[in-house]
Amino acid sequence: MGEFIVHQNNPYSDALTQSRQKFSQCLPQEVARIKKVSWDAGPQVFTLPFLNESYQIAYPSGHINKESGGEDVNVILQILILHYLTGGYQPLKNQWITFKELPGGNIYLQPFLARAVRPVVKAFGSCPRLLLDAGRTLGGRPLGLGDASVVLYPFPEIPVAYIVWAGDEEFPPNATVLFDASASGFMPTEDYAVLGEILAGYLKRAAASIAKKDGQEC
Repeated sequence: MGEFIVHQNNPYSDALTQSRQKFSQCLPQEVARIKKVSWDAGPQVFTLPFLNESYQIAYPSGHINKESGGEDVNVILQILILHYLTGGYQPLKNQWITFKELPGGNIYLQPFLARAVRPVVKAFGSCPRLLLDAGRTLGGRPLGLGDASVVLYPFPEIPVAYIVWAGDEEFPPNATVLFDASASGFMPTEDYAVLGEILAGYLKRAAASIAKKDGQEC
């Protein structure tokens, strides 16, 4: 995740600068309350849980570091974090919807399928139970749908569900990604396209780590 370093020629630098400017104008106590993040008025820092990690966001600069230290934070993830903190709010509806049901979802559907869904099919279609193990290492919980499913919490108020069906003689393996029906109240649809891809990458890396450590085979 450390390959994206912000500099003048980075294509995401303008988006990050704009996100930081908007963040600098927010009311910290209000953000902490509605987005379920911690706010420390002493050092002027938010602490945001992301899966099984935590990130610290300095106010008003918007500079982001992993709480545990280490590598630079992926610039795209930084933008998503700032969008979550400065975006709108809707109470969770506890109703799952597909990506194409998000506003304008059809526009981004093919890239979303290619980057967020098909890698999950490839990684877990022949071994659905590995999805459960990978999800648990990321702080997720089983959902009880398909042959295996897990709900991840990239942000406190944004659950994302991954569901896998194993293939058989008649049908190939398949997968889907679901969002709470409140999702559009927090961030624009294109952010969820990127978020889905990022989460798929986390799941794949978690599965690879489990397989390497335990020698797990399906």
